[in-house]
Amino acid sequence: MGKFLELVPSKKINMGAFDITSKQYVQSTILDVRELVSFQGNVTLKDGQPFIHAHAIVGTHDLDIKGGHMFECTVAVVGEFIITEIDTNISRKIDETIGLATMCPQ
Repeated sequence: MGKFLELVPSKKINMGAFDITSKQYVQSTILDVRELVSFQGNVTLKDGQPFIHAHAIVGTHDLDIKGGHMFECTVAVVGEFIITEIDTNISRKIDETIGLATMCPQ
């Protein structure tokens, strides 16, 4: 059974997308309050430490949306997440070809 936490709305949101040419994330910070429309990701081990890989979509009061990798956000009101444990060992290791730490099931 998963654990349940809540997350809506958010402010000071740092999001981005991976540029495959430069092999770096292009990041942007949103400073106003947005509604968290969707949030999904996973927690694996990278170099023996927990590593969160999350994607999110946030929207304005005019229903315009932005989405990408969620690096950081400050919850404006309350936060909700559903966390489900998967009974397997998965870690992340750098794939030099693409320049990212990719999931490696063991």
